[in-house]
Amino acid sequence: MNLLTNYKLLNDTFDSLAETVLINGKPQQAIIGMAYLGTVENRHINSLQPFNRGDYVDYKGHKYLISEEVKSPRQNKYRSTMTSCNVTIEVRDYLGKTKIGEDDFGKPIYEEHYSEPYDVYGSMKQWERSLNDAFSINMMDVSLFIDIQDTPENRTLFAVNNELSILGMTAKVMLQDLSQDGLIGVLFNKTSGVAPY
Repeated sequence: MNLLTNYKLLNDTFDSLAETVLINGKPQQAIIGMAYLGTVENRHINSLQPFNRGDYVDYKGHKYLISEEVKSPRQNKYRSTMTSCNVTIEVRDYLGKTKIGEDDFGKPIYEEHYSEPYDVYGSMKQWERSLNDAFSINMMDVSLFIDIQDTPENRTLFAVNNELSILGMTAKVMLQDLSQDGLIGVLFNKTSGVAPY
């Protein structure tokens, strides 16, 4: 029999064991435990207050992403797994362009403007490298699959064909996977181009 099905006992237990974490920047009481071992750190999170897949959790100086679905409480508490965000993508929003002059042929020259940089955190699920030797010069193909928080801003920012700087290389968005509520799975391929900002 699980004694934590009693609300009073459950609240008393949480008061003694819980610590404050930030979920999407807001303080919340939670109990954090270790999960299975893997290439990326996973932890279990338990709370009396609801949270959702795709939420960011700040815990002991590290950022995590809730990676499992949380629809209803289990034994009067919410529980899920959170995965360490092992990729930080520095991005800038496109603000527009202004005409700064004309070239020798009378065509306008524009300057594009971007916002101050900010970070989007993600959990890299897969990294694949292969050597493409179909041409006279061998080329290294790199593919990354990264889970990020699903927001309208991120859907636009990580739209197919956008180029961003990730892990010191320019990568192009090849696919958005929206099959999991709260998460966007983004497939990147390394390109020879340069991010526009």
